[in-house]
Amino acid sequence: MDRETRADGFILRTQHGSAEVRRLARGILGVRYEGLATDEMGSEVRAALREWVDANVRITLFVDASGLRAYEPAYRKGWTEWLSQQKRQLDGVHILFRSKLVELGIGIVNALIGGVISAYSDPALFERTQRLAVSRAAADARQ
Repeated sequence: MDRETRADGFILRTQHGSAEVRRLARGILGVRYEGLATDEMGSEVRAALREWVDANVRITLFVDASGLRAYEPAYRKGWTEWLSQQKRQLDGVHILFRSKLVELGIGIVNALIGGVISAYSDPALFERTQRLAVSRAAADARQ
């Protein structure tokens, strides 16, 4: 897997997919998946969240999975375990999907972890929710 570091995050690339990870504001992480999501990608994204977890920062995730075609079973298992462990620290997990496979996976994980995931099939609603969260975080940082 290749990793390209950027000022606000990083991009992971494999032969079959990619994950672009961006810190949108303190406690808000944006992730965009394309193609196949691997367990290794999930591990890298969770590692990026470790700093906030260790500092007890409230976390909101915005995951654009509209370009995701499939994911490895270990990818889903890793996220299910992490979300279960960090549930008390999460303000929300917002996932935009297009694939029925991804929608099914969201439903399974959400049932297992107690309903912290908000799923979106409407990109405009997802983007509006993300902009509002980032605006609120910026306003809170100024206070």
